Amino acid sequence: SISYRLKAVVHRTGTFVPKLVAHADVTLISCPGEDDTEERENIVVERQWDEQLRYFITISGKSFPIGGAVPITLVMMPLSKVKIYRLTVLLEEKIDYYAHGRRVARHDPTRRYELMSLKYPNTKHDKGVRQPLLPVLDNSNDAISHSPLASLIEGQDPDEIATNLLNPNGPWTIQLQANLPTCSSPIHFTCKHTRSNILISHWIKIMIRVERGDDSQMDKGKRKQFDIIVETPVHILSCKCNPDYTALPPYSLPSLPVQRITGTTPPGGCLCDHAKAEQQNRLQTTATPGPSFPTQAPISGLGYSAFNVPAADFGHPPLRRTPSANPNAAVPDRMMGGMAVEAAVGHATSVAVERPQTTRSHDSSERITTLADRSWQFERLVSGGEGVAGDMPPAYADAVE
Repeated sequence: SISYRLKAVVHRTGTFVPKLVAHADVTLISCPGEDDTEERENIVVERQWDEQLRYFITISGKSFPIGGAVPITLVMMPLSKVKIYRLTVLLEEKIDYYAHGRRVARHDPTRRYELMSLKYPNTKHDKGVRQPLLPVLDNSNDAISHSPLASLIEGQDPDEIATNLLNPNGPWTIQLQANLPTCSSPIHFTCKHTRSNILISHWIKIMIRVERGDDSQMDKGKRKQFDIIVETPVHILSCKCNPDYTALPPYSLPSLPVQRITGTTPPGGCLCDHAKAEQQNRLQTTATPGPSFPTQAPISGLGYSAFNVPAADFGHPPLRRTPSANPNAAVPDRMMGGMAVEAAVGHATSVAVERPQTTRSHDSSERITTLADRSWQFERLVSGGEGVAGDMPPAYADAVE
């Protein structure tokens, strides 16, 4: 396995003052840039099958995050009296393992995920033959509503779509939205690094089951059905590349009514650990009207282990660094954005510190504060609840009088 660690070292001045060292496991995610996302190229396939059917397939984009959707436009122009019985969209995942010297060591079985399948159920038609998707043989006014293609009309002009699909001579234009599996499935994101010993590739496969319009190939008096298969490579990104995570957060909450969020519906439908942690943070923010401070909660990041943040206690005055008899005694330092770091790494040492019941200090430089303390102090300074020296400013009425 490949792991990445972030190391931070603080060099302090002094003769016998040790360095402060902290480690954190991080996860590197390959995410396309903003320009790559906006100026992405489409996948276009234009072919003709055996003088029977001409089809035009367009896939909007080449990279899609896990849990996202793949927009597909399918245009079919029949050249004879062909019939379409099934439309299927599959995602195939292939994993190859390499040993030293780039020798193939093992291949995993190809995993197939069915993204979409359109076909009539197993019920038979009046003549004992399964009813085709296209052309629509039903002459009733609500023929499209009873067809499996009715789910594709949502969000579009129903009259225009019905006119297009009811035309027996075509062309037939179909807009598909193939939803990719979420993090709850065993799908992986694409990995094609040249130095990696594990290569993961993905392919989008579109299958069209057709029946010939002539009698050139018959089987026991019935026309044969054929599968037209079109496959193209795609790049599957991590679920953290969804717009829910890459977009900047709003600076102010909207005036719309807040929707009740449950723990079982994380943002974006993602079920990974980061989405659960983000959902838990949203629940805590929604449930607490005012500023809340955890008692000893870890900081959850993008897939790496958490640092423990010392709890912020505003019921008592801030700590003051008291002189010690031994100048080299271990004193807990709260540095590096509120992370409690021990000087002796690898030793489970703990120092018990009593909270002195003293009055508020007027020397702000002697305070040892965490990240939450500094944020809360900045809010009090801006709102006028505290002066620069730490004293309480006079009320407006007293100052006017």
